[in-house]
Amino acid sequence: MSTHWASHVESLQSHLSSAPRRLMVVCGFQILLLFIGVYVGHGAAECEIRLPAGSGIEVDCNRCRLLGGLKGRDIFLLMAGLGTICIGLYAAVFKSKHYCRVYGMTMMVFAFMIGLTGILTGLEVPVLEAAASAVGPGMPDCEKIAFMMVDTARDHSILYGINCLLDCAGAVYAIYAKQLFDYETIENSHRKAISQQDSSL
Repeated sequence: MSTHWASHVESLQSHLSSAPRRLMVVCGFQILLLFIGVYVGHGAAECEIRLPAGSGIEVDCNRCRLLGGLKGRDIFLLMAGLGTICIGLYAAVFKSKHYCRVYGMTMMVFAFMIGLTGILTGLEVPVLEAAASAVGPGMPDCEKIAFMMVDTARDHSILYGINCLLDCAGAVYAIYAKQLFDYETIENSHRKAISQQDSSL
């Protein structure tokens, strides 16, 4: 049984030449950053922000709550990201030019979504900072949660910005790697032909 798995792994490694292997590494980093971004952006607790008439923005300390499971937005981004990355992994393993192109185009759309989410979250940071600074000194728990929301929004924005750049780079490389798949297939066939010719002599 172990010999069968060892031979299977060796055949997979020989099948994956440099271009598909690099694409798999890019997909691995994309998965890692996607999970980190969703985890950091989730936060542990939050309070509602309100803007009373004739007053500045403030934190409603009477409406704070602990966060349980993931929000619908987080689940959507996670599922969309994993689905897109799986297309890239499939393209890398089977050296499919068609799926490589599909992955590249789909990842560009997903990178736009991630980048837009990061920008919108970054625009929330100054608003949250102003609201957190307005919390009175007699409410330490509310103040702690408010500044926690600021840190979460800032880190979330930064991570999604990095994720957007990585997704764009992966998409561009996948579109470029379509041609490399052909070149490396021809090169491997040429090497096999030379080695068979040498062995027959």
